[in-house]
Order: sequence, then structure tokens, then C-alpha cells
Amino acid sequence: MTGILNMARGLLLKTVYFLLQYGMTTYHWFLRFFKIRLHSWRKCGAQKALEKALKELGTSVYSLYARDEGDWQNAPAVQRQLKEAKEAEEKVMRFDESKEAITLEYSQKKEQIREKYSEKRAQIVATEE
Repeated sequence: MTGILNMARGLLLKTVYFLLQYGMTTYHWFLRFFKIRLHSWRKCGAQKALEKALKELGTSVYSLYARDEGDWQNAPAVQRQLKEAKEAEEKVMRFDESKEAITLEYSQKKEQIREKYSEKRAQIVATEE
């Protein structure tokens, strides 16, 4: 009788550990999903700032070029606008890097959860024998 109860207890614990494993994995997936959505919204704002900086750069270059003011490439206004455009572009690239970091963090966490609950299920099997 105790053998049947121990087997039922073991089966119940294995089921609980499977549910906990997939529940925790799902929870971390949702966290990853919302973090990536938040980064996407921020990246969209950064892309709009980049487009604005590029428009201003194009406007200043065209205004100097159209007026034939000589060396428009070394004009202080153009250099300032070019610097702002480069900074905006770097900001957009950082969002891509942070998205990759979030995905990598999720993969590591998922593997940790899988290993943790696999060990717990293995302990149950060891105690049954």
C-alpha cells in the first residue's frame, strides 16, 4: 500500500514540477515580450529623432550649397548637425544591442529553470528507488 502511495506522491510531485517549470518559463517569456515591446517603442522615438536630425542636416547643407557659400562641408552648422545625426544613429544601434541582451538573458534564465526542475524530478526518481 505504501508503494502505491509513494508512486502516486512521486507522480504528483513530477507533475507539479513540470507545471512550475513551464509556468516560470511562461512568466519569463512574458517579461521578455514586454521588455522588447518597451524597447521597440523607445527605438521608434529614437528613429524619429534620427530622421529629424537628418532632415536638419540636409536642410543646412542644401541652404549653404544653394547659396554658393563655398566650402559647405566644413561649415560649423553642418558639422554640428552631422554630429547630432551620428549621436542619434548610435542611440538607435544601442537599442538593437539591448534587445539582443534581453533575448540572451531570457535564454539563460530558461535554461536555468529547466535544469533546476530537471534536478528536482531526478531527485524524486532517486528517492522512489
